[in-house]
Amino acid sequence: MVHIVVISRHNLIRRLLSDCLAAQKDFAVAAELERTEDAPGVCEKLRPDLLLFDLALDNVRGALSSSAAIKKSSPSVKIMFLTGLSDSSLIADARERGVDSFLFYYNCMQEGLVTCARGTTGGYQIYPNEEMLRQIDPFAGVFTRREIKLLCMLCESKSREEIGAALALSPSSIKGCVSSILNKTGYGSISQLLSHMLSRGCLAPR
Repeated sequence: MVHIVVISRHNLIRRLLSDCLAAQKDFAVAAELERTEDAPGVCEKLRPDLLLFDLALDNVRGALSSSAAIKKSSPSVKIMFLTGLSDSSLIADARERGVDSFLFYYNCMQEGLVTCARGTTGGYQIYPNEEMLRQIDPFAGVFTRREIKLLCMLCESKSREEIGAALALSPSSIKGCVSSILNKTGYGSISQLLSHMLSRGCLAPR
């Protein structure tokens, strides 16, 4: 029997995911959590086989930090991310934290979720391919990692001084980075680009 913990801020999604998984004879939902920050403690107590995080704009940072903590203390526990966001750059952040599989709602019908969960607990790492990413995120592969971090910090209204300190960039380098981003996308201002990306779920602050 595969024991699973489901984490989602939204009651309805949490219930739907749990019902879908619990309907499988080889799955058992050990716990349902609303807060990502509760996951490490529950994992330590229950020792589940799989944690399923539903990522939304307001819990990306918590899911990433909790995943890193869980993989450090319980490396055998499998972690799977599921999201309706279109931000393909989340994949690199998930891999860095040891997340085993990543699934978009875009390509997730009930069978896809169950198949991915089974594959993940079976030792496979399941991530979207490049073609799928291009269908989901129009900005997939456009930005460098540094540019993505810069966009996230601008989205959080960080000052240029804070950005410079965090990314080791001078004011002129920040200006050059912003110009590069605008040249790649064709937008006239960074605020217009951020508004567009946030409205389509193509950028998740973390």
